[in-house]
Amino acid sequence: SPTLRNETSPLVYHKTLNYGDNYYIRQQAKQQGYDEAIFLNTKGFITEGTATNIFFARNEQLYTPTIDSGLLPGVMRRYICDKFFVIQQPIHYKDLAHFDKCYIANSLMGCRPVACLGDIDFDIGKKLV
Repeated sequence: SPTLRNETSPLVYHKTLNYGDNYYIRQQAKQQGYDEAIFLNTKGFITEGTATNIFFARNEQLYTPTIDSGLLPGVMRRYICDKFFVIQQPIHYKDLAHFDKCYIANSLMGCRPVACLGDIDFDIGKKLV
């Protein structure tokens, strides 16, 4: 997404009725042939999708951005973090090539593998949950 998440805003961490950025960016992504757009924060770290939380895997170990990166800690995110050992750490966009797999998740669609993010391709062979 060309729009950045403001990790210093207290509102980014709460579910509110202000989803204007999310809706607008998701529509732009769909018009360009993408299923989802991913937000970065002002420091270039991955935060979340327009309607999803995001996870990465390397050597079967799961990683997800820290909440203070500027994301809404969703119900499905909490479920995955409780069910699996998930390392929560800041994940910079430039580090994506070091991951084997990527997943997006929310309560409505569950957890889905991601085939590519920008110019990075991921293995989509195995479902997470």
